[in-house]
Amino acid sequence: MKNVPSLAVLFIVALPLGIAIAQESATTRPEPVDSSKIDQLIIGLESDSAEVRELACKRIVKIGVSARKALRNAAVKSNDPKVRLAAWAGLKAIQSSQEIVVKDLGSIPRTGQHIWISPNGERIAYILKKNGRESMVCDDDKGPDWDEIVHMPAFSRDSKRFCYQAVNGGAGFIVIAGQADKRQPTRQAKRAIYAPVGKGFAYWVRGDKGCWVVRDGKEGPHYHDVTLGRFSPDGKRLYYIATDDKKTKFAILDGAAGRGYDSVRMGAFSPDSKHLAYTAGRGGKTTVVCDGKEGVFHDETVHYPLFSPDGKGLAYWTRTKDCRSFSVVWNEKVVARITGEPQLVFSPDGKELAWGTYRGDVYRCGKEAVMIASGHDAGSRPTFSPDGKHMAYAVGKDMKWRVCVDGKALVGIYDAADVLHWSGASGGGAQMILSDRPVFSACGRHIFFKGTRKNKNSRRNRKQFIVVNGVEGPEHDDVWIPDDFKKNPKRLRYVVRDGVQIRLVETPWPKPLVWSDTIEPAGK
Repeated sequence: MKNVPSLAVLFIVALPLGIAIAQESATTRPEPVDSSKIDQLIIGLESDSAEVRELACKRIVKIGVSARKALRNAAVKSNDPKVRLAAWAGLKAIQSSQEIVVKDLGSIPRTGQHIWISPNGERIAYILKKNGRESMVCDDDKGPDWDEIVHMPAFSRDSKRFCYQAVNGGAGFIVIAGQADKRQPTRQAKRAIYAPVGKGFAYWVRGDKGCWVVRDGKEGPHYHDVTLGRFSPDGKRLYYIATDDKKTKFAILDGAAGRGYDSVRMGAFSPDSKHLAYTAGRGGKTTVVCDGKEGVFHDETVHYPLFSPDGKGLAYWTRTKDCRSFSVVWNEKVVARITGEPQLVFSPDGKELAWGTYRGDVYRCGKEAVMIASGHDAGSRPTFSPDGKHMAYAVGKDMKWRVCVDGKALVGIYDAADVLHWSGASGGGAQMILSDRPVFSACGRHIFFKGTRKNKNSRRNRKQFIVVNGVEGPEHDDVWIPDDFKKNPKRLRYVVRDGVQIRLVETPWPKPLVWSDTIEPAGK
């Protein structure tokens, strides 16, 4: 193992101290305090009683930065060794509490299941089971009892709204803000989605008169069957798939049905919300329909259309019926034929297309496709840095994960072959699953992801942790990295569960990475 930089040590070692301090101080912002009170607490450090000294130190630390000057004077000028030691400990604790902030979000009972964390990381919801009934608890407010609560994402993107699907007596309900929506006599109320921005909300219902979508409280046209799709990024448009009595399928956009096909699947909006693309099939062939216009029909099955960030490029991939051959198509041109199912991603400027395969091959395509990694057992979806200059991904081989940047393994902080394990088709004992693909921080100088280490013989015996620039953080029972947290350029933020307690953790980024032939932390 290579030596870990000091700030990485802070990330791993100081967190428990940060938790203890944060529980005492609750915040890094000091409250106004009379200087005479600080002086009295400093005198408490001179007590012969260890308990009195410890209590005085804790109270000083709780005051925060306002007490640093007095502590510094005591640490330097006091003739009493125990006072100097206590003062230095207090200074270190205040500094640690500034660097690592932990906020208690609440606790859940042992019987709580299926925990949801809001995108802003400050709200909790979970299902409580008791006497064969289920209820939803959100922010410590318990909802009504149901026969069953269907597990679905609960929070809106702005974290202000909350919904779930529940069943009583065979009837389904969408529960919004604690109130069951019983306006329609239904057999099933299924899947709800929020608009990314604004107050848009939709779900679909199966009733005695077929299926329909309810959008913002208004009932849409009835069909034989409905599959709810998605809102556009601006929240103003809604796409879903409907089937009529003749089993013809349609893409429904803003309430209007498109051309009928044998199959319709996998719709995607452009980032500016102006364009919609989806896959459609007719006569055994499939194509991508963009803004109502059919593209090239393929004998292979077409999957997952993806717009470039500027909305001008459109990519997708196809698969042969025997699942042995795949093609990547960019603007209706086949740019690569490969042997593994790809996971496509565009660069921020839309000029490059990259993909990784489940077989562990990684490609980067500008004017032509170039393989930058091969010969592995598994791989993740690549991710570009915010400026588009760098690309990170993970590949697995021989039960090991290796995180790479620009085709080179991330080294210098840890021995990748020794630290990052993965759960492959063979092997046993303690293993680590790469729970999230590696992503760049908003500033583009750090790479982080969530890992899960578990024992092969016990599903419950597992721990999760954050890995930043190759350095593993402390293990927890659960870890969440809400999407909003990934946009923070100055601080690493995530939510953890330890036992019944759930906390929000905020810590400074370690030393940034520098890009060279060998990836190293800055300053090493």
